[in-house]
Amino acid sequence: MKANALNSLLEECRSSKTSDDLGTAVRKVDEMAASVRAERAKLDGQLQETILAGRDTGKIHGTIADLDQQLRDLEAAQTGFSQRRDEMAKQETEAARAALKERLALETDQVADIGRRIRAAADVLLELTAEGEKLVRQHDRTVGELESLGERRLERAATVLRENIGQPPAPSGKMGLSEYGRQVFTLVSQILKLSPSYLLRGRLTRRQNGRLGESFAAKDHATEALMDQVRSVRSAGDR
Repeated sequence: MKANALNSLLEECRSSKTSDDLGTAVRKVDEMAASVRAERAKLDGQLQETILAGRDTGKIHGTIADLDQQLRDLEAAQTGFSQRRDEMAKQETEAARAALKERLALETDQVADIGRRIRAAADVLLELTAEGEKLVRQHDRTVGELESLGERRLERAATVLRENIGQPPAPSGKMGLSEYGRQVFTLVSQILKLSPSYLLRGRLTRRQNGRLGESFAAKDHATEALMDQVRSVRSAGDR
C-alpha cells in the first residue's frame, strides 16, 4: 500500500465534520487495515519460500517491516478516530436535544396563544348569541304585533338567523384533520346549535305540531320553558 493513500485516508478522517462522515472514513480505515493484513500474510509465505530456496530475504523483511508499520498506524487511527466519532455523535445528540427543547418551548407558546384566541373567539360568539336572543324575542314580538294587524308572510327571527348562519361546519376527510382538529369542529358545531336560530326552531316546530286546539300562546310558553332549560344547562357549563 502506498504511503500517500494512507495519508489521504487519514486526512479524510481529520476533516470529517459529522459523526456520519467520520464513521464512513473509519470504515475505510478498517478495510485498508484488512488489506494490509492480507498482504502481510502473503509475504509470510513468500519469506518461507525464500528461506527454503536459500535466497536473500532482506528485501522481503524490509517490505514486511513497512507493512507492520502501516498496520500499527492504521490500528492506532482506528482506535483514535472511532473515539472521536463516538464523541461527535454524543455532541450531535445533545445539540439535537437542545434544538428540540427550544422548538418545543416555541411551539408551546404558540399552542397556548391559539388556545387563548380560541377561548376569546368562543367568548365573543357566546356574547353575540346572548345579545341575539334578546333581539330575537323583540323581533318576534314585533312580528306578532304586525300579524295581529293583518300582516302575513312575515319572516320570524329564527328563519332570518338560520339563513345567515347556515349549517354548522363539518370536517372533511380531504382536509386531513387530526383528532384535535375534529374536536374543534365539533365544539363550533355544538356552539352554533345553541344559537337562537337552532333554539327557535323548537318554537316553529311546536307551533306546527302542537296539540289540537292549543293556542299559539300556550305553545310558545312550552317552547320558552324548554329554551330556558337549555340556557340553564349552558350557563352551568360555563361556571
